[in-house]
Amino acid sequence: MDATKKTKIPQLCAHKATGQSFIRIDGRAIYFGKTGLPETAEKYYQFIAEWMASGCPSPTEPEHITVREVCAQFWGHAESYYVKADGSPTSEIDCYRSAIKPLLELYGLTKAVDFGPKALKLVRQRMIKMDWNRTTINKQIGRIRTIFRWAGENELVPGTVHHALQTVAGLRAGRSAAKEKSPSRSSPRHRRTWTPSSRM
Repeated sequence: MDATKKTKIPQLCAHKATGQSFIRIDGRAIYFGKTGLPETAEKYYQFIAEWMASGCPSPTEPEHITVREVCAQFWGHAESYYVKADGSPTSEIDCYRSAIKPLLELYGLTKAVDFGPKALKLVRQRMIKMDWNRTTINKQIGRIRTIFRWAGENELVPGTVHHALQTVAGLRAGRSAAKEKSPSRSSPRHRRTWTPSSRM
């Protein structure tokens, strides 16, 4: 059976508030990056080709979507949201790359609905072992919470996931194994590029 005769191909739309392009399949939004960029259109056409070739399945239900899939969806949003007036990325892009790295190393294949406070604290412990300072760790944990808040807003995961992660208190000075920020040293930067397709 020819899928093109039975299935309406979702059209690429522009989200005015964030400036990113997306489609909706069965009421679920799928993002592809900043509107107007050639690579955004390329991602869209590649997705449609693969989607039709696989029989036009519905998007992954919230109870089955993985942490890696949540990060991949968020990345499409981040690339268009965290930009300067001239369209170049802000420093937040690098910060999110760093935050996502230990998250995916430990829980990339975990169902997002199963990612709770204990898991977040283990990600934080990994950051301590990576020798990040306490201030940086607290900020990076906050960025991970932002990823799950965005996922909740876009109905990728239940909003209760983000609410549960908020119960994890920030590290306090002298009350953890994390080192304090030194005035003479800059915060750790991890320049290895992460993209939604990495390790997927």
